[in-house]
Amino acid sequence: APLDDIAPNPIKNIVLNANGQNFTAQAEANSQIEIFDSFGSQIGWGSTDSTGSVTGYFYQVYLHGEELTFVVIDQASNRSIEVKHNAL
Repeated sequence: APLDDIAPNPIKNIVLNANGQNFTAQAEANSQIEIFDSFGSQIGWGSTDSTGSVTGYFYQVYLHGEELTFVVIDQASNRSIEVKHNAL
């Protein structure tokens, strides 16, 4: 199989749950999502199914407008550009 060295498209349609700890979105099918805070620490995780629907969670509650950074990582470990999204 050819080497996959193409970065996945960035995450889109991020919807944060009112509980401040879960989210849904769209991204490349069968990829992983990492979420970071403004200091660069990983603060959450998500995954996509075969249709590209993302479900994920944060390790703690974010309800104060914090800047969150989402990165898509495909099965070949290619990383998307970062998408910044503020918490509720």
